[in-house]
Amino acid sequence: MPKDANGLNVSLLDASAMASRENGGRSHPYSSVSAHAYGVQDEAICNLIEAGDHIVGVVAEARAGVGGEEVATGWVMSSMIIPGATVPPSTAQLIGTTVQGYLAVVLEHTLVGHETTPTQAMSAIRTVHGAVVVRELEPSTGVDDEIAANLSITNVQLGVQGLPPNGIDLMTEAVKIEGNGETLSRGVGGSLGSHPAEILVSAANIFARRNQSLDGGWVALIGPLTPPVTYPLDATITARFSTLGEAQIPRPRR
Repeated sequence: MPKDANGLNVSLLDASAMASRENGGRSHPYSSVSAHAYGVQDEAICNLIEAGDHIVGVVAEARAGVGGEEVATGWVMSSMIIPGATVPPSTAQLIGTTVQGYLAVVLEHTLVGHETTPTQAMSAIRTVHGAVVVRELEPSTGVDDEIAANLSITNVQLGVQGLPPNGIDLMTEAVKIEGNGETLSRGVGGSLGSHPAEILVSAANIFARRNQSLDGGWVALIGPLTPPVTYPLDATITARFSTLGEAQIPRPRR
């Protein structure tokens, strides 16, 4: 079966998208969110893989029951990750976008849903990082549209400092988002409503119902910890975490 560069079974993604089209977008037992939304998302990801991109992780977003689900999921593609302290290529890519603080966990072991517990999820984590997520600032008519658009995430910057999960209180981990030193927003892990490990388990369950797992070596973005704020043009964005150090997107070059 064809796989992407990280060994993901691409045919499963194709099957998911095909099932959605054949089902006419009607609800699927794996989710009260329509199968069509996830099918469109998977089909778009398949197109990116065919163009040379590859999957490096997943997104697990707390949604407080929006659309009947407590968590919405998406894929993290290699093209989204801003390597190191690389300067974004232009301000044009940042116009009409927002920034938010997230937790990012790098998985040591594969997580398979259904039987996974929060304790097992924590033991599968290699390191925890702070992260800044850049996303499209476009009006949405509902959670289906956001999922179909892969949660509208365009870029992710991970903090260089990664710590093992033992000894880190993820519920009290705080973050402040700054633009050129000016505070834009604040947040804390407890604002998610559930422990990040529980959100990770929910995401693993959603992917398991789509015959997919969370693979070792992948990054899982868990959040958002902060409300969305407009990306200020010509600004260096810094997320300062209480334990996890900093994640920074340098000022875009003109």
